Amino acid sequence: PVCQVEERNCGNVPLAVIYFVGFIVFESFIFLNLFIAVVLENFAELDPGIAVVQRLAAFEDFRRHWLTFDPTASHEIPVSSFVPLMHSVRRPIGFPEDYTR
Repeated sequence: PVCQVEERNCGNVPLAVIYFVGFIVFESFIFLNLFIAVVLENFAELDPGIAVVQRLAAFEDFRRHWLTFDPTASHEIPVSSFVPLMHSVRRPIGFPEDYTR
């Protein structure tokens, strides 16, 4: 059977839209979490000598520096501010002191 818009036999359009949008949002959520998990796993494997307390301190340091670039807490900074942010944050999250790229 061929779908004819005039005859309204093309299925339930509102339900299809809800399904499509829900599927895309759910898939994006899954892949974003997967990406974050991979990044955190590689971060943990990068330097196994860093203790959990040191990792938390590094994230706290990153958070404090982020607030200087995002004082309104909008959770966004301009792309042009990323490199200065990473230079201001200490290692292991930030760039090394001799990073000049």
